[in-house]
Amino acid sequence: MGATRLYTLVLVLQPQRVLLGMKKRGFGAGRWNGFRGKVQDGETIEDGAKRELQEESGLTVDALHKVGHIVFEFMGEPELMDVHIFCTDSVQGTPVESDVTQPGGLNPSTPGSSHRPAWSLLTDGQFKPGWNVRAFSTCSRNAPSVVPAGPDPLLGHVAR
Repeated sequence: MGATRLYTLVLVLQPQRVLLGMKKRGFGAGRWNGFRGKVQDGETIEDGAKRELQEESGLTVDALHKVGHIVFEFMGEPELMDVHIFCTDSVQGTPVESDVTQPGGLNPSTPGSSHRPAWSLLTDGQFKPGWNVRAFSTCSRNAPSVVPAGPDPLLGHVAR
């Protein structure tokens, strides 16, 4: 293992859907994901998450709830991606397109939604899976661990 780079990912919870962004360029281009990015020097992880949410969606937030932590190891790459995952159900503003992301809603209960199983990990606390990534479309999953954290922050937003 080599150096670690801090990243954040924010899921915006709305009644019966999760607001995500279609990544337009860079890592993950053409895929739906939470609003994410690198933590800058001198910035706390939570402040980095708030900044990335505002830059990518135009939304601001007062408080975030940490729901997970994932470390990605890319085969052949010396740097690990240390991703801290947050959610919120209270934002200010209207989602707008940025040069990086096109915001859009996802209803995970829609038949064929591939996102629902991953979110089911949040039922009893924070999730902390590990991944070894050979290519963006090919991952081998290490055993995840679940960290007790209290009530499920996605209840009421994601159909079970």
